[in-house]
Amino acid sequence: MLADARMLISRADNCLENGSAENLNSIVKNMYLKPWNIRTFKELHQACQELVYINNHQRAIEQLGQLSPIQFEQLVAKLHPEERPKKVLYDFNS
Repeated sequence: MLADARMLISRADNCLENGSAENLNSIVKNMYLKPWNIRTFKELHQACQELVYINNHQRAIEQLGQLSPIQFEQLVAKLHPEERPKKVLYDFNS
């Protein structure tokens, strides 16, 4: 299926390289999917759609000043590019 979509699986050499994604995966799995007791692919599909909405619109993120990603994106869009906050996800040179 991945080859048909011309997609590759990407793996980091260590968890520090992909910390934000690992954190989100843990939240999705442990706070939502497991407690929701999903039994079918249809339920999983619906849950994923709901999770995307929750994460993007409702979930306050500490690193974003307790804003949701959408709220943060709207705030940053109003700033001049030089004023926008910068975050190093992983320093590959260290």
